[in-house]
Amino acid sequence: MASVASFFVGRIDSLVDPLLEKLMAKGGKDANLAKTLHGQVAIASAKVAYQVYKEIFDGVRFRKLAGKGVHTSGCSGPARARRTRITAM
Repeated sequence: MASVASFFVGRIDSLVDPLLEKLMAKGGKDANLAKTLHGQVAIASAKVAYQVYKEIFDGVRFRKLAGKGVHTSGCSGPARARRTRITAM
């Protein structure tokens, strides 16, 4: 693995799920959709973020920069650079 991009996925569901729970409690047409989305928004967001990441860093523009020695680094320390993260994606 050459690089890792990460953000706090769990925080998304922590913010969105209570809103979905309110919709589920109300019932009606939005309740079924809210039930389907409950607990799923964070992973969906991570998948979209990964697609955007690939578009940026797999593109011609970045390859030209990489050819000039530019690289990405989101690590906050050398120990973190050696970690591998397993995700639900």
